[in-house]
Amino acid sequence: MDATISRSHLRVVPDPEPVAAPSLEGEAAGSPRRSRTILGVQVDGATLRAVGLAFILTRVMVFGIILISSVTIPMRAADGLQFSNPTNLVLDGLVRHDSWWYNNIASTGYTMGDVETHVQGNTAFFPLYPLATRLFAPLFGGIFMSGIILSNLAFLAGLFFVYALARHEFDEASAGRAVFYLAVAPGTVFFSAMYTESFFLLFVAAGFYYARTSRWTAAAIAAALGSATRNTGVAMAMVVLLEGYRQAGFRWRLPLPAHRWEAHLREQVAVVRANKLPVLAAAMSASGLFAYMAYLGVSFGDPLGFIHVQATWGRDVSGGGVFSLVGNTIKSLHFGSNLLGGQLNPDTLLNVFAVLGGFGLVLATMRRLKVVSSLGSGSSKKARSSATSMIWALSSSAVPSGI
Repeated sequence: MDATISRSHLRVVPDPEPVAAPSLEGEAAGSPRRSRTILGVQVDGATLRAVGLAFILTRVMVFGIILISSVTIPMRAADGLQFSNPTNLVLDGLVRHDSWWYNNIASTGYTMGDVETHVQGNTAFFPLYPLATRLFAPLFGGIFMSGIILSNLAFLAGLFFVYALARHEFDEASAGRAVFYLAVAPGTVFFSAMYTESFFLLFVAAGFYYARTSRWTAAAIAAALGSATRNTGVAMAMVVLLEGYRQAGFRWRLPLPAHRWEAHLREQVAVVRANKLPVLAAAMSASGLFAYMAYLGVSFGDPLGFIHVQATWGRDVSGGGVFSLVGNTIKSLHFGSNLLGGQLNPDTLLNVFAVLGGFGLVLATMRRLKVVSSLGSGSSKKARSSATSMIWALSSSAVPSGI
């Protein structure tokens, strides 16, 4: 019973019957909301407006900046750089660096290179993106145009999954902001370039969404495609495994007092034994990597060719480089006596700032959303989602290129 103020006097009236808020499938503002389900994602007017505007506005901005910068600061062939299409500066501006490796793979296939002859191999690049680029090249008028179109289509699809995930975890307003902030970030120029970033975004976002909504087959397929796109995609297997067991009732945090630990551990073992689906889904999630390793084993006799090929790039593939990470990074920075005059390696410096800043943001986010406590109790929906997303964020962090 609530106290309600009347114009003439105070009186107590019964609470009104609760009215359920309109669902996304139901009515909004008194009128039915039209929606369709596509690949398990509910697409309605709000989704189309948020994703469509974020994509169109930011891509027009990106393409415009590329065109203006290419005219005002033209690339010179004398610098050793290559033109993909001198008559289309927007297309040409979206084909840089690793784009040529994807073109090489799509055109001529894989090679391990040769350390002795200093011929660099290309098996470090995972196969899904160049394979798709080659497949659609006849339709889109060439490999370069195919790569650019596929990258942008994948980015658009990825925004839909990001929106769906954010709406599932939070609300429509948060989902709209999420896709806009993602699309407008300066680094998202690579989502439109001939790079694997947009494919990876699509499959990771889809994997998270399907896992959070308990669509395990779809989650495993999305994660498998991610692991066939980039080597860090295999981290999605752990995401699927952890989320599966969390939904099954598994809890990491030991309870207090200590005398309950044994009973708690027995309960967790029982949860693991009774639920085999997370393990199967996680194994399937890594199938993209396993398939590529099988191909490398058959074609070159080296299932780990995507690692060993790094030797043709002058990099340490023994594994010892991990333990000398800090020393090698400092050496790569090229600090000298004329530091204030610019005697350093700006590329490595930027990479170091990106890695340290990324870890800082991850830790700050985990603290703000109380991720650690949520892993034990499962009490915070936002924090639970962030806990698994941290795995992907950490797996995708930049490593100084000079190591």
